[in-house]
Amino acid sequence: MTDKPKSEKPSRRTDGIAREVERREITGIPSSSWYVLQGQDLAPRPVRLGPRSVGWLRTELFKFVEDRIAERDAKLARRQ
Repeated sequence: MTDKPKSEKPSRRTDGIAREVERREITGIPSSSWYVLQGQDLAPRPVRLGPRSVGWLRTELFKFVEDRIAERDAKLARRQ
């Protein structure tokens, strides 16, 4: 049995629910800014998991990031 080197990250799951730490890791956006974006309907809304627990659908988070990349690329294309 061979172990993966510790520096190698496991493959990222794109399904299921991400909690806050993973949400921030995926989007790179701090919590306070994220909640402002949600309040403006510019970011995915959380799914309530319990009375004091929320998470976000990973598919929606990755789509959010992909959309930001597409916006950036469209702006760059218009400048050229």
